[in-house]
Amino acid sequence: MSLISKIIIFLFIVLSVIVGVIGFLNFRRNIFSKEAVKIEILGPREVKAMEEYEYRIRWSNNGNITLEDVVLIVEFPEHSILAQGKPLRIEKEIADIFPGQEETLTFRAMLTGKQNEIKEIRAFLSFRPRNIQARFESSTRHTTIIDFVPFVFEIDMPSRVEDAREFQISLNYFSNIDYIFEDVRIILEHPEDFQFIRSDPEAIDETEWRLGSVSKGEGREITIQGKIDSVPGREKTFGAKLGLWKEGEFVLLREATRRIEIVSPFLRITQFINGSDYYIATPGDLLHYEIFLRNVGEKPFEDLFISIELDGPAFDFETLRTHRGDFEKGHNVIVWDRRIAPELGFLAAGEEIELEFWIQLKDEWPFRGARDKNPVLTTKIDLLGLREEIITKVDSKIIVLQESAFECLVFDNKGPIPPQKGQETFYTISWQVKNFHSDINDIKISAILPDEVRPTGNIYPKEARFTFDSETREIVWRIDSLLAGEGKIGEEIKMYFQVILTPEQEVRDEPIILVNPAIISAEDQWTGNVIKSTTPAVYNILIDDELIEEENE
Repeated sequence: MSLISKIIIFLFIVLSVIVGVIGFLNFRRNIFSKEAVKIEILGPREVKAMEEYEYRIRWSNNGNITLEDVVLIVEFPEHSILAQGKPLRIEKEIADIFPGQEETLTFRAMLTGKQNEIKEIRAFLSFRPRNIQARFESSTRHTTIIDFVPFVFEIDMPSRVEDAREFQISLNYFSNIDYIFEDVRIILEHPEDFQFIRSDPEAIDETEWRLGSVSKGEGREITIQGKIDSVPGREKTFGAKLGLWKEGEFVLLREATRRIEIVSPFLRITQFINGSDYYIATPGDLLHYEIFLRNVGEKPFEDLFISIELDGPAFDFETLRTHRGDFEKGHNVIVWDRRIAPELGFLAAGEEIELEFWIQLKDEWPFRGARDKNPVLTTKIDLLGLREEIITKVDSKIIVLQESAFECLVFDNKGPIPPQKGQETFYTISWQVKNFHSDINDIKISAILPDEVRPTGNIYPKEARFTFDSETREIVWRIDSLLAGEGKIGEEIKMYFQVILTPEQEVRDEPIILVNPAIISAEDQWTGNVIKSTTPAVYNILIDDELIEEENE
């Protein structure tokens, strides 16, 4: 082989080695590992529920290949609330990430859930390395525990209750979160043999209460009356949950449980008002309370002490009289002990004693809105740690006011004043209705017109349901329903009608009745009673004939 050929072969070999080395180096430079791409979530490990915190999503390219077509996906836990109303799943296109580059994206969010619940935030970075067709994905997750829910929620109830005796459960809540919750609910979980009697406020299906919106600093007590008919000696568990409905799901914020023991009854307490064990009171009533204590156990009781607290806006405590009991004015509590009632010193098995007092109800008391609706009288009895609360409903009060006028802007009245025998004089009569404390239905206002008086047919408003029976001479105004306080506060409930007086005798100084006493009746939706009241007759002598500031339609 010639020298030239050897040189050519050598150069070819050298060139091949150089090309191979360059190719190898280039191959090594283009080898991609997704481990070179790092994504992490930086945020608190412990949070308060519904308090806003910052979460940073940080990613970096620690390799030597540029990342293209980058998409960042962040997923927050269900029912979280992100700032600016952002969705819980965020998908965002990111600019190319060059080797050595690091970027951060920040989100602010509030987590919702119960105490000690673990929440997980996830983040994904999807990308394609330059000069490579395949897509890769790096992911991470961040766990956060809700270590505190600034929402007080407690169950308050006795630890021991008598078999088949009524007792009270109190659910207390208070928000200390600087956030307005919407559609807040409380759900009660109780044993199957628990008998629901009533609650304040009223429940949905006896187990759920809608609280609506709750702001910081707002709270309330929900009271539930019920009883358990069970075998003495057994324990029962009650639970309650506080949460909110979001997107059709119940999101739990707080829960509480209590256990009670069922015990055999030993003292039976019964209450009578005016001789009835189920009395419905009426404003202005004089009430005679009789409290009977019977020892239904097998052992005697000694040195009994009993206190009775009266609660209710209708009570007139200035009128309270008690047989031997001490009345603590200001606290509205009556107490008895063996010093003033010797029979409390020893109550043998099977024996019964009676305690009594009298109190007048006010004829009227303030009505300020929904909180004063459906009035009750509450008797809270405390005896040997046995607490009994007895509720007595109170009827609403309704009144009708009737007035007469000659000079009036509603109708044009005419005729001689004073009236003359055989001549017509026109008058306007007004009826005004006031309802006080409960919703009422089927309202009827009626009166009898004297023979010398007849209606003209003019009424205002024209749609009022006003009728006249020419045989009985009864006039009637009917109203379907009135809400509590309607006519008492806010707009007046009033109607006008015109009558003609034609005296049959010479008119002297004696007044002439235009409309006999008016009677109003209605069905009280709170108590179920038919309630009534009467207003005096109106006459033709107008002591103060005020203008009625109403305009015709």
